[in-house]
Amino acid sequence: MEFPIVFPNNAMPADGLAISPDGRQIVADVWINSGSLWIAPLDGSPPRPLTGGEGGIAPFWSPDSSTIGFFRGQLSDAAELVTISANGGPVTRLASLPLLGGAAGGSWNAKGVIVFSLGGKIFRVQATGGDPVELPLSGVKGRPRSPAFVSDGQHFIFCADRQTGGSIYVASLDDGKAVELGESDCPGGVAPGDHVLFLRQGALVANKLDLLRPALVGDTRVVATGVTRGALGPWPQLTPSASTTGVLAIPAPRGGSPLGQLTWFDRNGKITGAIALPAEPGAEYLNPVISPKNEKLVAANRMDPQTGAWHVWVIDGARGNAASRLTTDPSSDRDPAWSRDGKEIIYASDRSGEWAFYRQPYSGGAAVRLPVDLPEAVQPIPSDWVGDRLLFSQLQRSIWAVLLGDRIPTALGDPRIGAYGPHLSPDSQWLAYAAAPDRRRFEVFVERFPSGSLRRQITTNSGAHPRWTQTAKGTELVYWSVTEGIVSVPLSLNDQGIQIGAAQVLVPQVLSLIDARTAYDITPDGQKILVREQATSPTGGIRVIVNWTAKLK
Repeated sequence: MEFPIVFPNNAMPADGLAISPDGRQIVADVWINSGSLWIAPLDGSPPRPLTGGEGGIAPFWSPDSSTIGFFRGQLSDAAELVTISANGGPVTRLASLPLLGGAAGGSWNAKGVIVFSLGGKIFRVQATGGDPVELPLSGVKGRPRSPAFVSDGQHFIFCADRQTGGSIYVASLDDGKAVELGESDCPGGVAPGDHVLFLRQGALVANKLDLLRPALVGDTRVVATGVTRGALGPWPQLTPSASTTGVLAIPAPRGGSPLGQLTWFDRNGKITGAIALPAEPGAEYLNPVISPKNEKLVAANRMDPQTGAWHVWVIDGARGNAASRLTTDPSSDRDPAWSRDGKEIIYASDRSGEWAFYRQPYSGGAAVRLPVDLPEAVQPIPSDWVGDRLLFSQLQRSIWAVLLGDRIPTALGDPRIGAYGPHLSPDSQWLAYAAAPDRRRFEVFVERFPSGSLRRQITTNSGAHPRWTQTAKGTELVYWSVTEGIVSVPLSLNDQGIQIGAAQVLVPQVLSLIDARTAYDITPDGQKILVREQATSPTGGIRVIVNWTAKLK
């Protein structure tokens, strides 16, 4: 039996979910413009926020299903691993953590040992608290993450994430020699009976693990199909989680968000047209970018539901919104950014076995790789291309600029507050981006470029994905607000500072974003807005499969 878990306002599970060992409830980090832990009981009660779980990510359960461990403060100097009662309440701090980022799951065994990953390393700590101890691992290719204990409480599996793909390994607390079990999209998982769960080409499959060898034995069985993120990057996390009672939980494609249709609006919020959904079931266009020289040309991402790979498409409004695939490589190509002259597109691709940037004429032709040394880039996201300068993000971690032809990019903004989505003003003198100054909610900032001086926070009640426009009334900044929709605000910018005018809501209803990228764009003159609007009903943020082990027979 299978059924969905639907969160209010189509909110999606993002940085991890975990079903309790007794199979009675699920805890998930639910994301809108900030993350918070929610509890979803499986008795028919509606999901609810977990009091004390605000800002929490990567949750996991104690063996007796009474307590939840999670991470918080990953963008601050006070990052920590904590626990909380499954009923909510005050948290207990187990360990302070360095500002490494990349917290990606933990696991708690019956002997009171917790293993967790942080910054591409795996640590152990007592469930009563103490200093984390790194577990030395050998024979691993990639960055270890998401450890999960198997039945003996001594061995654990983990996924080693690489620039493209990953592999599942098994190791033990007293032996750091890791044995590779097979390739998988990360993170993978474990299930009772020492089954290892792999994610391969849109399917969740299971194999029995023989701990004595250690090695996989028996046939590989398909547990579920259509197991894709439906979003770009790690959101929602493809976290499979199984109880001891035969209940399995996995995030639904797009985190339960309905399919979205790109819809045109004018500045008064009136619909003026739409781009039809692709004929392929489950497919949609995401991350639309309007050509700065031809408002009828739109570049966008589109996922292949069968393979989970992303490709860049160009939609031509002058030809009845005819869509043509720009990138033909079978690997993922994503996040298009137009040149200011509207002749070329830069995008990110893993076609060479690692993420890199490529430039290509929008009308087709050969793609050329840019010689940029990406700084520990797991998810590089191009966002603006001005002249010979490319601006990009590292998935809500940091923002960078690089001159085309150069190898070394320059860091921008404040790296401590998770900046992303940089865009330059029409005169290239000012930089706008989103960041999380309170470690929980993103706001929009503007500062001098490239000095970083005269920095000012533009929004006060959530804001992300800034865009510059130049209207007859002057320069304005447009952004997405969780509470309001697409909003514009006039700015006066000079050497004395930044003056902010009265905000105006342009489009009040916007389908929730499903990852760290934008779901809208606006023409340079600020008159036409392309927004992702709801096209179908929500599918539920989590898929729950009861008695999933019947599929193994």
